[in-house]
Amino acid sequence: MELSAILCNHVETPNGLLFISGGGIDRVTVPVAAPAPWPINIAIAVQVKVPWDLTNRNHLLLIRLQDIDGQDVLLPTGQETFGPFRAEMNFQVGRPEELEPGEWQVINLGFNMPMLPIPRLGSYLFTCEIDGEELARARFKVNQAS
Repeated sequence: MELSAILCNHVETPNGLLFISGGGIDRVTVPVAAPAPWPINIAIAVQVKVPWDLTNRNHLLLIRLQDIDGQDVLLPTGQETFGPFRAEMNFQVGRPEELEPGEWQVINLGFNMPMLPIPRLGSYLFTCEIDGEELARARFKVNQAS
């Protein structure tokens, strides 16, 4: 399988097509006076190319937020509890009769994360895995306004 990921401001996938607003994010700026965690608005657009022999099967897409050292970022889950950020989606791509052996099927997916609480400044990445195999990373940096 192949996977492409792009960070953006907002993503929608009507009729299986990607509609990306503000694509290509690699930096997010937070206010100087505001205390951590900083709520950022970010989205990730994902395109998965599924080979012929992997169609008609269930697959799991897992997106994790990690720091630059590859450690899961712990975000607030309650008043005084924290847990790793994970977005999961099960999907299956069919195999139409006209699909020839060796042909790919494409599925487009979008994940909007409004008000994602970022705990500290620095570099982060979203890792994208399918069925336990990491296929892509989307990296961004959080800076304070100067």
